[in-house]
Amino acid sequence: MAVLGINCTKKAIYVAEVDGSGNAIRVTKPWEPIACSWTKPVDILPIYSGVKPVLEGCKARGITRVVVLACASGAMGADNDTVKIEGIVELAAVQLDMTVEHVTPQGVRIALGCAKGEKWQNKSRALLDPRSAVAHWTEGMGGAIAAVWKATMPPGSSKTSARQTKVRR
Repeated sequence: MAVLGINCTKKAIYVAEVDGSGNAIRVTKPWEPIACSWTKPVDILPIYSGVKPVLEGCKARGITRVVVLACASGAMGADNDTVKIEGIVELAAVQLDMTVEHVTPQGVRIALGCAKGEKWQNKSRALLDPRSAVAHWTEGMGGAIAAVWKATMPPGSSKTSARQTKVRR
């Protein structure tokens, strides 16, 4: 069953349709990044309008599980605007009755077995796209794909697990 991976940044929303699970995942559709910016509250409308049709199309094809690389908090975490963009994406997904799961960057880092100081983004590319076959691969797209990889790992295969939330209307 296909899963949708999403990674929100301050400038774009990265979306990847992924099939399979764990180390056997295959990216079936890396979407063009959805450009976005948040400078004032009215910016919610174009962000929502940009992501909602993507989610609707995925839902129409039977994809009901969305894995979001959660915005990190703390000194090195995401800024408030990125957190707001992530919230808009989650709102659109739950309005479509999709299951939304969160995977933290630290969880991905631990699952990948990164050494101290090693960037998980580099290690995930080496593992998940060793032949550079995925279109639109950037750190943003890599985050979306790595989130699905982490969330679909068999239970007990890593030190952390995805948190799952489903909001029903």
